[in-house]
Amino acid sequence: MYVNKYNIIKPSEGSDNIYLNNPISNQPSLAGQSELIKSKFVNVEVKNSINEIVNYESAQFKPINRGGIDLENITYIINLYDANSNYYSQTKWSDAGFRADDIINEKNSFIKSFVRLDFFDTDENSKQRLLFFVTLYPKINISGLEDPSQEPMYFKLGNTLVNPEQNGEGFFLYYFKDEILPTVGKYIYMRATFYNAKNGRVINFMSTNQALSIEDLIKPSYGQGSINKEYNLYTKYGLLREENGYKYLIDDILYSNNVSYTNTNNKEIIVNLNQIKVI
Repeated sequence: MYVNKYNIIKPSEGSDNIYLNNPISNQPSLAGQSELIKSKFVNVEVKNSINEIVNYESAQFKPINRGGIDLENITYIINLYDANSNYYSQTKWSDAGFRADDIINEKNSFIKSFVRLDFFDTDENSKQRLLFFVTLYPKINISGLEDPSQEPMYFKLGNTLVNPEQNGEGFFLYYFKDEILPTVGKYIYMRATFYNAKNGRVINFMSTNQALSIEDLIKPSYGQGSINKEYNLYTKYGLLREENGYKYLIDDILYSNNVSYTNTNNKEIIVNLNQIKVI
């Protein structure tokens, strides 16, 4: 039970007066606390009620080699295996079921087939987040070819600002500016899939060429979580912010063995996409 507290002052000797010390109010006072209320409560709650401002402005990342020189071409080579689970020495479009007339007449079965490159923030399946994806459509110069279905199955990308005739989709990458600091790069991990409109098949790729199944690939290895580092599913990219702009580098040394250069000046890079074995 809450009661008001009063002090009764004993009168001095010879006095008949009794003084009762009764405060005007025993309620808490807010006098002089307006600034405290504003800084500790109002401003905090106003901030909590406003959504965080996110800068969605993206930057164009140009591909470079490990020497920092701009690349002229990136070629993604498709490697399929035959009925005996052996990779073709050089996969052709016919190995994926395409005929010459599919390509020459640009039938939907050909022009609507594509490779999708999915980019993740980590190579650990249980923790990863899809950042963005790139779609690669086939482009074959059929001039002078009797049977274009016998051409090697690859997607050669180039800088259309230099040569508009090249296949430019996927040559540049685009990502948020705010997430790439000037002195700290960001690693991302790519996994590829081929969607075949000719036969309806979806083919998943990996970076190793040992014709392994997905069960082999996701076995834990040496305490590395859900990814077997010896047989990678992914290709590793590095996003960089330099003085002269935004760049990206495809790891050809430390992470996997499916990336290589094609000429002496290292201005063209090849990425082998190897089919995962189906069991």
